[in-house]
Amino acid sequence: PIAYLTGFKEFFSLPLYVDEAVLIPRPETEILVERTIHLARHVDRPVRRILDLGTGSGCIAVALAVHLPDAQIAASDISDAAIAVARRNAETHGVADRIDLRTGDLFAPWRDSEPFDVILSNPPYVAERDASSLPRNVREFEPDTALFGGADGMAIIRRIADEASEHLATDGDLMIEIAYDQASAARSALDAAGWGSIVSYRDLARHERVLHARRAARTFAIEG
Repeated sequence: PIAYLTGFKEFFSLPLYVDEAVLIPRPETEILVERTIHLARHVDRPVRRILDLGTGSGCIAVALAVHLPDAQIAASDISDAAIAVARRNAETHGVADRIDLRTGDLFAPWRDSEPFDVILSNPPYVAERDASSLPRNVREFEPDTALFGGADGMAIIRRIADEASEHLATDGDLMIEIAYDQASAARSALDAAGWGSIVSYRDLARHERVLHARRAARTFAIEG
């Protein structure tokens, strides 16, 4: 991939360093950033603590820190090498002091943390059974741990749906990027975990690519 050869990929108009330790940022993931910024600027409560699960290059965390100067961002990844890339990008953009980067599996580094106002993730969601259909430049070069979410691609999404409420403020928000064909399965996982209010945001191809969930008693009044 050209991004690995050049060590550069633009995301949300920010130049980022990338190497083979991290997934190359995709345009679809910018939806997570856009919607979180919109939420923070329009919701009737402060959004000061944001958690980015599976941060990879740090693209989401860095973009949010740049555009939400009052927010503190926490970000975790299972890969030490990915955390090193994310730290480099945070330092490049002058936001390292507001991004707490930790190595660990999903919520593990945050067991004793205060609740977060927003939890978001672009998790591994490719089904292992679909590995052979991936483009060669993805299958052979990008890290498996950032691509594959179990046999059906839903393993990490289910874990986030099940565990996020333990780490989220009562009036908090959960946002998850999903594959273009996972909306039904992901909604079912969120429903089963007790997330009563769910909306989706579509990509340019009109696929549902981000699910935004709240607890059952909270509805959405900030669309736009």
